[in-house]
Amino acid sequence: MGRKTLLLARAVIYLLAFVLPPVLIAVLGVKAGLADRYEGPPAEAQVRELPASPGHDPDKPTAVVLLSNQGSEVTDVLAPYEVLARSGAFNVYAAAPERAPATLSGGLDVLPQLSFAELDRKLEGGDPDVVVVPAMWDVGTPAHRPVAEWLREHADGTGTLMSVCDGAEVLADAGLLDGRRATANWANLDRWEARYPDVGWVRGLRYVEDGNVTTAAGVTSGVSATLRVVRGYVGEEAARELAREIGYPDQRIGDEPRIEADRLTASDRALYVLWGAYGWGKPRVGVLLRDGLSEIELASVFDAYPGPAFTSKTTTLAPGDPGALIRSEHGLYFVPRHDLDGAPSLDRLLVPGRDAASKTDPAASSWAREKSLEPEYVHADAPEGFPFDATLRDLAEHENAPLASFLARLLEYPTDHLELSGSGWPFVRLLRPLAVGLLGLAAVAALDRLVLVPAAKRLRRPPKGTGA
Repeated sequence: MGRKTLLLARAVIYLLAFVLPPVLIAVLGVKAGLADRYEGPPAEAQVRELPASPGHDPDKPTAVVLLSNQGSEVTDVLAPYEVLARSGAFNVYAAAPERAPATLSGGLDVLPQLSFAELDRKLEGGDPDVVVVPAMWDVGTPAHRPVAEWLREHADGTGTLMSVCDGAEVLADAGLLDGRRATANWANLDRWEARYPDVGWVRGLRYVEDGNVTTAAGVTSGVSATLRVVRGYVGEEAARELAREIGYPDQRIGDEPRIEADRLTASDRALYVLWGAYGWGKPRVGVLLRDGLSEIELASVFDAYPGPAFTSKTTTLAPGDPGALIRSEHGLYFVPRHDLDGAPSLDRLLVPGRDAASKTDPAASSWAREKSLEPEYVHADAPEGFPFDATLRDLAEHENAPLASFLARLLEYPTDHLELSGSGWPFVRLLRPLAVGLLGLAAVAALDRLVLVPAAKRLRRPPKGTGA
């Protein structure tokens, strides 16, 4: 081997040693972060007794929000559920293949009100009037088959089949979007265009309507799309009053309202990787659950803190006995992962709800003092705003403004009315992948001194007996 070739080979080895470890950690770390968003509850978080399923009014249309027992996106589920329930116009059910706790992204466990079999019996073999399909974690796997089969069975007879965010993937995987226009979360549209070429994917619309199928764009766009669906049952005036009551910043419920056709930038990708793969030492956040919480208030916490930007490790806790259920404002039951005695060590304790300060259980306040935790009533300072205003502002303050702004875009949440004050772009976080690269260099340098350099010397040494 010539000297120049040897030098070139060593340079390539050093370059790979610097680049490959940070890239490998980025890929594996983001995958682990995504899986962690849907990590199931600990074994001790068991439901002791199933509550009775909701009643059924045969004079009302029926709206069903689907759940996957393997994991569904939290706001995709809870925001449409609350809008439908607040309207008062529907029998509203959250249904899953099995009536067992289903994890929503970020670590919030919800108990489906009905299994698919129970739902079909309640409808006496008929089809729902509205079906809401959230993004799901297990699309395309054998575990997802019951969801796809149920959708195919009921799609034609359903009045409105509505997906939220990457719930469009669920519909596309079931073959229900072929030949239709559709939209989804802007950050993943390139992927869906490549995977499902028979769908006419559309950018820059809050929602897209094609026949009996409505597809909403990213996450919070499901609020607008649900209001649009509700309008068809309650009328224009009542729908607009409901929109004002909900308080979502984009009040348009007309025909396919336009929004910015967003795309990922280099800064977006860097933030995503830095928090997804290099978010070492993330704060451990406890969320205190209590009866009567708004579903959207809960969603605003679990999509801001653990969320799609991986900003924290989040768990739920509540006073009382292990396995006790917490009932939301509109009748969903949640399963806390810990009672107070079994709660892990926490860095922050968030207490959702506009009226949380006056309704927090005294036992929880006493427990927090013993643990040197200050309960943070995250919605208390913004009683009139949409709940995401408060959690995004808090995230900007505790992490940084660019990350909170990026998260708002991933959630497709309008922020023109919202000031996100916090530190600037986190350049110091770049030191983490740089340190990994330097460690790779150091390891190869050590190997070079121990193995490669002696080997090179042996190659250059003339054979014995040549007289050199």
